[in-house]
Amino acid sequence: MTAAADTDAGVAAGPAWVRWLDPYYGVIVFCVGLGVRLWLIHTFPVIFGGDSIVRLANSDRILLSYQLPLLQAVVHYLSALSGNPLVIRYFMALAGAAAGLAFYAMARSLLGRTTAFQASLLFASSPFVIAFSIVPYQEILMLAGLFAAFRFAFERMWVAAGLSLGLACLARYEAWLACPVLAVAFWIEKGFRPAEIMRAALLFAWAPLGWILYHGGVTPAGTFAAEASFSLERLFRYVYLAWITVKNTPPPVLLLALPGAWVFWKQRLLRERPYRMLACFLALFLAAVLLSAHGERDQPERFVTAREAHVLLAAAVLTAGIGVRVVRRFRWTLILVSSLAGLWMAHRFVANETSQPPFALSYQTARYLDEHVVIGEQVIVLAPGVPAELLARYLDKAQQAGGDAARAEALDVLLDLGTSPPNYQRILVHSRLGKEQLRSVASLPESVVPRCGPATRTPVLTPAWVVLWSDFIPTNEVEEKLREKVAGKKPQRVLERDSLRVAIYRMR
Repeated sequence: MTAAADTDAGVAAGPAWVRWLDPYYGVIVFCVGLGVRLWLIHTFPVIFGGDSIVRLANSDRILLSYQLPLLQAVVHYLSALSGNPLVIRYFMALAGAAAGLAFYAMARSLLGRTTAFQASLLFASSPFVIAFSIVPYQEILMLAGLFAAFRFAFERMWVAAGLSLGLACLARYEAWLACPVLAVAFWIEKGFRPAEIMRAALLFAWAPLGWILYHGGVTPAGTFAAEASFSLERLFRYVYLAWITVKNTPPPVLLLALPGAWVFWKQRLLRERPYRMLACFLALFLAAVLLSAHGERDQPERFVTAREAHVLLAAAVLTAGIGVRVVRRFRWTLILVSSLAGLWMAHRFVANETSQPPFALSYQTARYLDEHVVIGEQVIVLAPGVPAELLARYLDKAQQAGGDAARAEALDVLLDLGTSPPNYQRILVHSRLGKEQLRSVASLPESVVPRCGPATRTPVLTPAWVVLWSDFIPTNEVEEKLREKVAGKKPQRVLERDSLRVAIYRMR
């Protein structure tokens, strides 16, 4: 138990109901995390996101490009057991609840039981974390594994720490940064003898080493996760992630984090082993942000995915937990207000994401097709394809990293994945119709993949149904002919959201 945790003794002498709940803190944190996610899942059945849709649409595969395999393996096997994506979302809810429990276990080593419980309630109601853990994103699996790994390492339970860290390392590359942190902590404890060095490598790097040996590199051929190039523009990534962290943290939690940071500095908590381990991991994470090869938007040097802020959000909540001890009166009232604010923000966030026209219309289209399409009927979806500039940027980055050979390998990756239109994938994910009935005949842009199109088979040209998006642009002759066939034909159903329109045609 750290010096910081010793101060929790006064907290334990709080209200009688707090002392009564003490044995059940972990159970409460788990149930709150699970309940909140189930509530949002059933309130908002629309699945949002980009990578989340790609995973579900490719549930017949385990390996997807450079993505680590843990989550996709779960998606694959759960989809084989049940074609209902709701089962996968239930798994995500369980993973989110488990992450809250692991956060409580880790925080208990730092803050003491009651303060850790209060901080865990803040984590369980963190809106950004909640929102991205009700659809298949890997970050929550990474956090659960990291929290557990650090907790076990604090208690010198090295085998359990290695197993937990390995699972985190199979979820996100960021977790790999914890490997040297735990290895050094192990060596300090056991000594820097060759046998202990080998043992630490096996304990804490088995997952990254296995992945690297399997692929012959950090990522499969034609893909990349990090790059050594650097520009001053990349420093803006810190500003962006800081903004995401502040924007998606409830104001009361931010207010608690301020005195928490002051206590951290004043009490020199960095001298304590657990805090020092966490600080080293955070420092490595911040350095790695500058090396990420997957920039976002139209300014990849300045932006990375907002989901990188998961680590910073967890750090903010933990700092707020330190700040909780500064509050002498109305502590539980503040925790309750902060948690309710977080739940309101999570509800608003998911409501905004799921109401976006492409997501909402895809869901409505899938529901209509499920009600009207019978077995044996084929549906062709005419939707806008993946933007050519995004594909070209991916290929150009591969070429810069490894020349023409790397570009050719990256092109093979794109062809292997198929990269069907996102709105087609969204309909597919929400529909009971499989890929045999619900199809896209889109091809990659000729500017990216010259003369690469689907075979013009007769069954493709005579579908029973055609779904036409208003922003559709044909990518090949087959799509052009299908659009001509529905031109002037009265649609069976028209769905609209803002300026976007989906027309559903019955062809026979």
